[in-house]
Amino acid sequence: MLKLTFRVIIDIAIFLCLVQAWWYFALLFALIGIWNFGFYIEMIIAGLIYDALYGSTNWRDVSGSIGLIVGGILFIVLTVVKKMVRIRE
Repeated sequence: MLKLTFRVIIDIAIFLCLVQAWWYFALLFALIGIWNFGFYIEMIIAGLIYDALYGSTNWRDVSGSIGLIVGGILFIVLTVVKKMVRIRE
């Protein structure tokens, strides 16, 4: 129950930071979330929301998807690093 409450609080904090355009704080909360939880897909969703709110509208440019790309790369890299660092239980 405590982990679920912590996850919801982190998700709300990420959403509020994204709405206020504080991407760096949202990224910090997402890193905390991915380190503490097994499959934290909210990091990729946060990148998608950020792109929808503040991304470029040019269809030929990659800069409109930079939040999604960064979220996906960090999700994959931190999942691999987390598995390498943690001791099997």
